[in-house]
Amino acid sequence: MNNIFSILSDIWTGIEYLLSKIGEAMGHLALILSDSTFIGALVGGVFAIGGSYLAANSQIKAQRDIFVDENSRNIEQYRWNLKFELLSDFQSHRGCLSNNPKAVKESTDPRVFFAAINRIEIAFFDSPDVIEKYHRYLASKENQNLFELSVAMHKNLGMASPDKDRFLNPLMME
Repeated sequence: MNNIFSILSDIWTGIEYLLSKIGEAMGHLALILSDSTFIGALVGGVFAIGGSYLAANSQIKAQRDIFVDENSRNIEQYRWNLKFELLSDFQSHRGCLSNNPKAVKESTDPRVFFAAINRIEIAFFDSPDVIEKYHRYLASKENQNLFELSVAMHKNLGMASPDKDRFLNPLMME
């Protein structure tokens, strides 16, 4: 019987040893699980912050693009309006160049025409055709080149070209 108790005692000692090792393993597993939970939460937090940053950055970029597009349209409209005003002054006051003294006298203000002429290179800087016609007119001072300059400015603004006869012979009051 002693043998049986001894065997049972050894078995019990083995079971206790096994249970202690299982307890240690469970402790390590709990530690690992708690560490992985911490690590998981940390990684999840990093992804959440990163995702929020990317979403906010994307929203800011979209708003900036809308602003830039809108601003570009406004700038283009402003530039078109400046060109149109210049062309209007140019067309309206071209009679000051006429050989007809009455036409020169009736021209509202030659200074307006020459101011318009002097602004062409600035306002139409982005139109090589207008700039080329402008330089050609300045070199020759011929009516045909003045007409071609007017046609180029009309074309740049997307407008129909003026009638050549009416351009070269502005209407005057009788």
